[in-house]
Amino acid sequence: MRERFQRDDEVDEDEQHELAAVIREEPQVYEAEEEQLLTRVQDKLGGLKAEDFKELDSPDQNVKMHSVYKEGSSSIVLTATTVIDAPIEEVAAWDLVRMSRESMKGHVAFGGLDRDLVKINDHHDVFHVVYDLSIPGFLPRQFVSMVVWKWDDDKQNLTTVVDDVENAAFSGRKEYLRSSSTAMMKFKQVAEVGQILQTRVTWTQQLDLGGVIPKWVQNLQGVTTLMYLSNMRKRFDKSAEIDAASLARLGSMIRAHEGEYTEVENLHIDTGKDRLKMFERMKTKNLKTESPSTEAKVAFEDNDSHAWGRATTTVRAEPTEVLAYVLDYLKRADHGVDRVEKSMKVANDRNHELYDQTKLPAPFKNRDFCSRQVWRKEADDSLMVVATPMESEEHPKLPNVVRGRFSLAMKLIKEGEGTKVEYLIQLDFGGRVPAQVTNSYMSSSLAYVTKMKRHFQKKRGFEVWAAEDGRLVGDALCTRTGAEEHRDKDETAAAARVREMFGSYAGLKEAGKRFVFLPQLVTAAAENSLSLGADVKKRLDQLEEADGWKIGQALASTLAGTKMGPVVAVDRWIKRYPALVEMDKQEKWFRPMIEAMARRLVDEVGWAAKRRLFVGAALSMVDMVTDVQVIVEYLNTPGKEAYAYPLMGMVGTCLFIQLLVVFIQTRKAPKAKMVKEVLIVLSGLKPGFDAYEVAKGAEQSASAAFDPAMELAITKGGEMVAESIPGCILQFYVLLKTLKDVHGASKSSITSLLISALSTGYSSATITWDFDTGINRRRDEPEFYGMIPDGVRGNVVFLCMILNSAMLLLVRSLSYAMLMLVNPV
Repeated sequence: MRERFQRDDEVDEDEQHELAAVIREEPQVYEAEEEQLLTRVQDKLGGLKAEDFKELDSPDQNVKMHSVYKEGSSSIVLTATTVIDAPIEEVAAWDLVRMSRESMKGHVAFGGLDRDLVKINDHHDVFHVVYDLSIPGFLPRQFVSMVVWKWDDDKQNLTTVVDDVENAAFSGRKEYLRSSSTAMMKFKQVAEVGQILQTRVTWTQQLDLGGVIPKWVQNLQGVTTLMYLSNMRKRFDKSAEIDAASLARLGSMIRAHEGEYTEVENLHIDTGKDRLKMFERMKTKNLKTESPSTEAKVAFEDNDSHAWGRATTTVRAEPTEVLAYVLDYLKRADHGVDRVEKSMKVANDRNHELYDQTKLPAPFKNRDFCSRQVWRKEADDSLMVVATPMESEEHPKLPNVVRGRFSLAMKLIKEGEGTKVEYLIQLDFGGRVPAQVTNSYMSSSLAYVTKMKRHFQKKRGFEVWAAEDGRLVGDALCTRTGAEEHRDKDETAAAARVREMFGSYAGLKEAGKRFVFLPQLVTAAAENSLSLGADVKKRLDQLEEADGWKIGQALASTLAGTKMGPVVAVDRWIKRYPALVEMDKQEKWFRPMIEAMARRLVDEVGWAAKRRLFVGAALSMVDMVTDVQVIVEYLNTPGKEAYAYPLMGMVGTCLFIQLLVVFIQTRKAPKAKMVKEVLIVLSGLKPGFDAYEVAKGAEQSASAAFDPAMELAITKGGEMVAESIPGCILQFYVLLKTLKDVHGASKSSITSLLISALSTGYSSATITWDFDTGINRRRDEPEFYGMIPDGVRGNVVFLCMILNSAMLLLVRSLSYAMLMLVNPV
């Protein structure tokens, strides 16, 4: 009940706004004791020399952390600095309201026992807190502190100090060990960013837990203690608003730009255009990408060991918006934990000097990159962005940093409702990093365009969602994000990812409000755990959150039990639930979203794909091996030599048909693909690989003559007609003749016969199932396709189809063989 009606955030905000108003507006009168405390703490902690501090590795790149040993003290002094996206009084109020519900939750999570506050006046509190160290034999630590805040004379800076104090209300507790804490927090107003007030906060603290805990053990907790400032920064973070304001400003600048380009600038752009054309002429290799809607390739230029990589995708935004995103070099969204320094010098609106220093893992030294970036609008209204390495007087080479090289050429073309992006890069880390290592980073470097695509997808409102939005969101729902690394306790990675996306994607947030079951449905589906789910017969407007979980759980088992791949599996899953049938008719984005998720989920676990690959490949290989074994047996057995040659012809004819199919399918594709397919045929794995392509939902490529399902049907059909069926008849004939003449048959010939029958049964069942359950075929010819009803136990039906076909083949082959014996040709 409390969870249903809790308003913790609203209660805390009201209290903080009230104190912020006091800090901002009400004059304060300070007593001598308070003034002495302010002076004492500032003298103790404020007089430390900056050069004496040692930098600490901060988990938050926006919070700088340092430490120093104060002369005459065995405990360490810690300090941290950051900039907060809020005015001084709001930030100070958040820190000073120490009994807020948010603070109490953090207190308990951090091992807190007692927490009390005595308010002396508006600017003076006595704060009491007790922490359990969670170490057997150690007493809980008690802190009793006097907290005072004060503005400076011109009200541009505010200082808060904390120091030990004796207070009768919190004394005499023998079950606690008294500890010591002295701290000072300085708040300074700095320049606005995107019309948002900024406050620089510097927090310095000296802590002594007392007792027999070694000081070096206490000091190890320094970074954890200073992360309080990181929590403060995140509480007020307005990076999204600041980045949005910057993008809007850059977009306006791009649209209004009319400047004349210099000869050097034009040459700069033309060089980038030539590089894009150069890549088209190079021999390329495909790279795996995070998103199926992004195509990535890598290629090498003659006499250059460092690869060029190109990514191509379509972003659902205008070209000017995409260019603004690219030009916003200092946007906060790009600040990673490995970023040491990033800056931009503006020569003019179109010409920028960029500098980036990045931290590399040991034993490598840090790398920095300096480049010149220029953009230009072309005659065909496309936009070009080109960056090339350069040397800069403002950023000379540093002694312990290796200078790398980064080249970029990007073309933005209006395409329908979006922008086609061609992104070409070459990366060289410099120093002794081998080119092979640098090239291995190409996929992650090209992922920039996928990140760009998702940035704009987040902004699209639910009211404009179409099928493509569903595909992009479904793909993102199955892609790892930073949320997974910072998930709550007992929260799965998939649940954290879905929670973050329903909070950050504008369209998903609105969809989650309109369809309350959707977040749970998507979470259960993304978990991808085999479960039968439950039948939910409610209408769409009756579904609740718990129903979404039950329905979503059933997707994985449907994927695992469907032979035709994810598209058919999703169709069956939707038809199982009346509410989803309504959803599918009402929301044109829903089915594409689930289909995109299903394709990714099958790739991750791949029950259906792996089953097809292993069963199909195993039967094909074993069938060929047993046929070869029987051929060898016939050649080595007197009187049977003549039967070996027809069997060899059958195997050869089967391979010829498969090679013919490969030629027809790949004659317009790169030669490497044709060679790969030929090798698959010669290895005997062609039917298995074709089944794998269908099971994973592969679509027909532009260069192919027919789709994967048709290719599988032709391959398996050729195998049945050319090898399996005539081979069964011939081997039955030889078997019966052997039984008649020598009263015995070899185990190898019987095994080969059974394997051929099973292989033919599997092929026949696969073709029948794939064609009968195909969505398009059922839609276009409902009177012909549809003999396999929806909702049946797929594995049982498929097994029965295999056995039925195999038995039918054995019976017919036996009949033909017997006829051949009594009426020899």
